[in-house]
Amino acid sequence: MLSAAVAQDSVNVRRVGTCVIPSVYARGVSVSGDHAYLACVAYAPDTTQGLYVVSIAAPAQPVVVGYCATSGQARAVTVDGDYAFVAGDTAGLRVISVADPANPVELGHCHVPGRAYGVAVGGGYAFVTDIDSGGLRVISVADPANPVEVGYCESPPYARAVTVTGGHAYVVGDSLSIISVSVPSSPVVVGSLNLNSGTGAGVIGNYAFVSEMSFTMRVIRVADPTHPVEIWTGPARGADGVVVVGSRAFLAAVDRGLRVLNVSDPAHPIEVGYFDIGVPCASGLDVVGDNAYVAFDDAGLQILQFYGAGVEENSEPQAASLKLVSTVIRGLPVGAAAFDAMGRRVLKPRSGVLFVLDRPAPSGEPPAAVGVRKVIVSR
Repeated sequence: MLSAAVAQDSVNVRRVGTCVIPSVYARGVSVSGDHAYLACVAYAPDTTQGLYVVSIAAPAQPVVVGYCATSGQARAVTVDGDYAFVAGDTAGLRVISVADPANPVELGHCHVPGRAYGVAVGGGYAFVTDIDSGGLRVISVADPANPVEVGYCESPPYARAVTVTGGHAYVVGDSLSIISVSVPSSPVVVGSLNLNSGTGAGVIGNYAFVSEMSFTMRVIRVADPTHPVEIWTGPARGADGVVVVGSRAFLAAVDRGLRVLNVSDPAHPIEVGYFDIGVPCASGLDVVGDNAYVAFDDAGLQILQFYGAGVEENSEPQAASLKLVSTVIRGLPVGAAAFDAMGRRVLKPRSGVLFVLDRPAPSGEPPAAVGVRKVIVSR
């Protein structure tokens, strides 16, 4: 028997595993080794918020193995070596030892005047965005038990996220602010570009890929940090964070899923995959290889895998047949749906053996009522 899958909520992305943590919203995620570290906010009385450590050694069965409470709402997290750095909202920056992932322990903290919302780490410093006061706090974490602020740079209001690369911090909020941090004690804005409520930024090479609450993504050329130039803007079906790996931009989508764009030509991004888990909304993202680790609020940690263009699948069978007739054809019939031997839909059929669903199953019709033909496609 052949089971063919017709995707309704995904293209080129499959769900690998899920870890739901009761009574908390997963807001940020950082992956290191065999563990994913979740920054979580409590939404029910008498529940514990803070840093949750999830083992992803078996990605299909992620499981919580450790927890450390924070006094404030854990908004974002990044892991560097044996330490997790948590943006703790009104509780400022929290530094947590994760040398033993099963027993994370808070070592120190550093107050910020407003609310710590985003965090990046590099070169012995934590770079923290303050969403209330609007600015970037540079905090020395050379002594993790005694983090201390050494520099501050004012930026436009609602500074939500930050990424640091090449001696510059890219802060997103009501604008993209490019801040030189080559001298950590004297950070200074060197370039800026207005945004519509920016939520995240991924920087690779000469380009910054910025997500916005307005369901858009902007591609900004930053070869000259003092003169950032927008080269593309377009719909990204909602985004609350972006990570760029090679030629792919992964977006945590506010409209209920993960989006994957091919950005090999930064001026012409093309969506090549997505996954809609059916509930809003994604709010944190990390990517390792082809696996995306997404913090999905009360849906917890979702592990999603991008597996390449040309195939889409769903777990629900939509077609089945016991009588397969082999046919040699040149091209496919108009309107026919083609599947490979694994039951995955092939979006761009090439030469080879395929299975053709001649008539899609109407809603409610039993899968066996739809015919499937085995065909050999030649060119």
